[in-house]
Parts: sequence; C-alpha cells; structure tokens
Amino acid sequence: MLNDLEDRIIKGAKKAHITYLEMNDYYLHHAPEHFLQNEIARTIWQKGNGNDIYIDKSNAQVLKELDSTNKKGRPRDDASKRFDITVFKRSEKQIKAVIEIKRGDHISFQSLRKDTKKIEHSAKSPNGAKLGYLLVYSVRKKEEKIRDDFKKWEKRLKWELRENIIESDGKWTWGIGLFKFSLR
Repeated sequence: MLNDLEDRIIKGAKKAHITYLEMNDYYLHHAPEHFLQNEIARTIWQKGNGNDIYIDKSNAQVLKELDSTNKKGRPRDDASKRFDITVFKRSEKQIKAVIEIKRGDHISFQSLRKDTKKIEHSAKSPNGAKLGYLLVYSVRKKEEKIRDDFKKWEKRLKWELRENIIESDGKWTWGIGLFKFSLR
C-alpha cells in the first residue's frame, strides 16, 4: 500500500499525463520534464497538508532557508546537488524526501543510476533526506517492454518498485514507475 506522499506523486504524474494529452494529443515524453515536475509538486503540496516544496534546489539551499545549523561557507559536494523536488516540513526543519524524475521513450540505465546515486549519497549525509524517490515516465510500443524495463531497473538499482501504472491506446503504451530508497 502506498503512503500519502507516494500516492500524491503518482496522482500528480497521472494528472500531468492527462493534461498534456488533452492539450495537444501527445504523450508526456513529448513535453519538457518540468511539466511533469511542476504538476507532481502541486499535487504533493496542498495548503494545510504539512508538506512544503522546493523545486530544483539543493539540500544546502533548503537547509539554509530552514535556518538549520549549517555553517557558513561552501557546502559539501553532496549538499550542493539539486533535486527535481524536495519535500520538507518547515516546522521540523528537516528534509522529508527528495524526488528525481526521468521521462522519455528510451531511458538508459546509466541515466537512472546517476540520479539514484545522487539520492543515495545525499541520504547518507547528516542533513539529507532519508527517503528518496525516482519517478520514471516511459513510452513504448509494447506494454511488455515497459513492464520488463521496470522489473529490470528494480533489480539492477536495488530500489523498491512501489507502483507502476501502464496504459495503452492500442498503438502506444505509456507507463509510470515509482522507485523508492530509504535509510529508515
């Protein structure tokens, strides 16, 4: 069963797909990544739900704005890496989760691994989020190919595939895979 944050990530991705399709009859792989990123961020954040959001900010920038105990000066390399979406609770002055998004019709494992390493490295730092997500949006002609990709990536990344949604219009198939990393 998905937790509230995971449910919101999936709902935001589905909403972005539907909206983009309604706008111009193209699947989301045709859109810029920020279209998906912004819709997911809006869905995660809703007034009063306690989730605060930053888009394209590093952990160092987020923690500085939260008035954490970070010392002045140049941030460590792991703290200066930017994430597509950072979820935090301002009242707790703690980063709750980081999310990276990949979308396209032919996503390489190396590209996914680069993002997952960034999340894993950040999670091991004292002020990093202990929870990371990788959302993959893919388009293929065959449904089995997307299913196989998701299974293969879960095994190779050693991240849990929390949810996958795959739908087809008869000619093309699109899929969303949500992978999770946790140090908790």
